[in-house]
Amino acid sequence: RLNACAWRKELAPSTALRTGLGHDLAKWTEFQARYRKELSLPAQKGAIKDLDRLAHVQTITLLYGALDPEQGHWIQNIITHWC
Repeated sequence: RLNACAWRKELAPSTALRTGLGHDLAKWTEFQARYRKELSLPAQKGAIKDLDRLAHVQTITLLYGALDPEQGHWIQNIITHWC
């Protein structure tokens, strides 16, 4: 059982960005650049800082979903390398 205490929706790729990718690996480089740009916005930067502070005092688990497991790994890689 997962004890979820927060949903950081602002860290998810925007709907426009997600639908623009369209499960097309050829668009992955563009997706990464645009997602990193989204993560640079003030609200997203604040959420990343909050998670970083929390991770220093307790274990955190980040959940994400994707229809294609490979694309889920793509998102994980971006967040892992960003933090």
